[in-house]
Amino acid sequence: PTTTTKPEATTTVSKTVSTSSGNAGDLYQKGKYREAYRAFEELTRDQSNTDAAINARYMMGECLYQLKEYDQAILDYQNIITNSPSSAKAPAAMLRQGMAFEKLNDSDTARILYQKLIASYKESPEATEAQQLLDKM
Repeated sequence: PTTTTKPEATTTVSKTVSTSSGNAGDLYQKGKYREAYRAFEELTRDQSNTDAAINARYMMGECLYQLKEYDQAILDYQNIITNSPSSAKAPAAMLRQGMAFEKLNDSDTARILYQKLIASYKESPEATEAQQLLDKM
């Protein structure tokens, strides 16, 4: 199937969407990001602080990122970093935060986030990606 996910986010997003609950993931895959955002938001209300809710919060950030609402996406990613730092989604959220800051032409903050990601989650695939992004800066 055709995907609207940008290549830079393919691995992180596809893992999450495939495990996301039905309708929200379908809406995201179809590029209906506003509707998907609302559906993922509903999942966070129903699931509280479960892995499903953390994944849904991450996908809320992804919806905003795809809509180019980077400042708002940063806040959704921060929710995961702050409230669920040991979650498997925390390094992905930090990586996407850095990428969002780059889109906002704030490379200094992006660089700091990439460095923090590498230091905090050095064994994660996101740390490798963060290093690659740092090398291109």
